[in-house]
Parts: sequence; structure tokens; C-alpha cells
Amino acid sequence: MKLTLQSKKQEADGVFTLYFTASIPAIWVAGQSIKLELPIANYDTDERRFTISTAPHEKIIAITTRLTSSLFKRSLFALQLGGTVEASAIEGDFIWEESEKPHLFIAGGIGITPFFAMLKDREYKQLSLKAKLLYISPELTLPFMQQLDRWHQRYPEFNLTHIDKKTQFNDVKNTSSGYIYISGPARMVLDVQDQLLDEGIPPHLVKTDQFTGYKQF
Repeated sequence: MKLTLQSKKQEADGVFTLYFTASIPAIWVAGQSIKLELPIANYDTDERRFTISTAPHEKIIAITTRLTSSLFKRSLFALQLGGTVEASAIEGDFIWEESEKPHLFIAGGIGITPFFAMLKDREYKQLSLKAKLLYISPELTLPFMQQLDRWHQRYPEFNLTHIDKKTQFNDVKNTSSGYIYISGPARMVLDVQDQLLDEGIPPHLVKTDQFTGYKQF
């Protein structure tokens, strides 16, 4: 299907959300991703996968990403309003699993996007936002913080903590969480996953979503 760029919105320093309409009705579950393809010559890959940062009820596909020096990213950000990209393969199992216990969400930088989509979806459906979100970033200006703070204030079952890269997860082993979700740069995701497994967290309770092409911290 084709996606037509409708608007762009800056979320934080160097981070933007791009909003697209689809040429055919798109069906997805909050937290899933989509593959975008651009006609880039002399490039090792002309496609990249992005988490959809809008919830299904919004009926518009958005991706939230950081502008980098990669040719793909520069070509994507150079797209003018009304311009199109090819899209396919909406998929992924990094979605909200029902659990009696609260989830633990661990987001590194732009890895916040699937959690943001899940929480929007849950609020729209009037379902519990029973989760603890650890948002890892050394930066003070973070994507979606205003909305995340609103949820933190409005829903007692949702807890938000912004932590820096030096924070350890020594308290995780004793947590009463259900599933533990980790999303962010690949190295960060693998490091946190290894630590959790070393602490005795059962592997089937740990769900990961690795973002490639982003700075490590």
C-alpha cells in the first residue's frame, strides 16, 4: 500500500512524528511495526521498519523517529507533504498481554513509541493502564512526556519514572510485575535483558523490541 504524508510534528530535539494516510484501510494492533520503502539508489537497503506510534482508533499511521545522518532517514525527512512511500508487512508481537500483575515497561530513548501507542489504545478502550514505565534517557527533553505525565497524574495504576543511563535494575528481581517489556537501541535492550535473566526473571516473561540505527547510551 502507499502512505501519503499529511503532516509532521516535532516531539523533542531531533525527534519528529510523521503522519500518513493509507491508500487502503490498514489494520494493526498497538505496538506493532510497519516496513517503509523508499527509492534510494546506491544504498545498502531501501527499506526500514518503524513502530506505529498512533493507536488503531486514530485511523492514521504515524511513525516517530529521530533524524540521523543516514541516507534513508534524510530521504524520509525530505519527503514533502503529499509525497508517498511504499509500506507493507504490519506485524510484531510486542503488544499488550493481559496479566493480573502490572507490566514493567523499560524504554530507551525512541523505544518509547510502542508503549505510547499501547497506552493510548488502552485509554481509548477504557481499559486499565496497569504498568510501571522506566524511561531511560540522558536527555531532558523527551518525546511524549507531556502526555505520559498526564497519564501518570490521572491513573493511579500507571507509574512513570525518568532515569538516566547509569541507573541499574537491582530492584527488578523483587518486582511484582507480570510481563517485562524492553524497547530501545539494540545494545541497551540486550544488556537489560541479560541482567533480568541473570536475576532469575523467567525468559517467557521478557518481551523485547530492538531499534537499530540509533545512538547508544
